[in-house]
Amino acid sequence: MIFIQNTLAHYVIITAAAIAVFYLLLMGSRLLGIYLRWIDNLEITTADLREIANHGYRVILWSAVALVFHTLPIWMALATASCGLLFYQLVRVSKRVKELKHL
Repeated sequence: MIFIQNTLAHYVIITAAAIAVFYLLLMGSRLLGIYLRWIDNLEITTADLREIANHGYRVILWSAVALVFHTLPIWMALATASCGLLFYQLVRVSKRVKELKHL
């Protein structure tokens, strides 16, 4: 049973790290695009900057997931991930309820 748990944790770490690297590459390509726009004196929109910030957020999130699964036992890491997902969903629902109240 411990072998299966260690293997599962190992696969989660590799997957989370790969996703973090993917978003890091996306963020780097956006930064390069903004730099090229800046050199050509073109307009840099806030949507571009917001997209870079979103990619940076995702890099930090997936790196934290990989770190949690690397440092904690599998059952604690799964509990932490479940609590984090639940908190995210609660915040998301509360934002949508606030938007509906303003309509």
